[in-house]
Amino acid sequence: EILDICVRKDNAEFASCGGDRTAFLVDVTTGAVKRRFKNAHERRINACAYNKDATVLFTASDDESICAWDLKSRNFKPIQKIENEFKDS
Repeated sequence: EILDICVRKDNAEFASCGGDRTAFLVDVTTGAVKRRFKNAHERRINACAYNKDATVLFTASDDESICAWDLKSRNFKPIQKIENEFKDS
């Protein structure tokens, strides 16, 4: 179940997220999944968005948290997680 999609400004990549608690980065040209971000949210991910220069992906979940993911590194853990602050992700 896909709940949100955001597209990078240059249209080369998009991110999607959904009920499986995973966010995906997808190459638009090939359709290949470039990265998967998982195990940071306890419930489904409702929203995703890039920062202005597409170096960070933000995900928001029903678990009342927002995660920030560094897209320049190969780290699969969020660089920041804000919890229990967001009642309507």
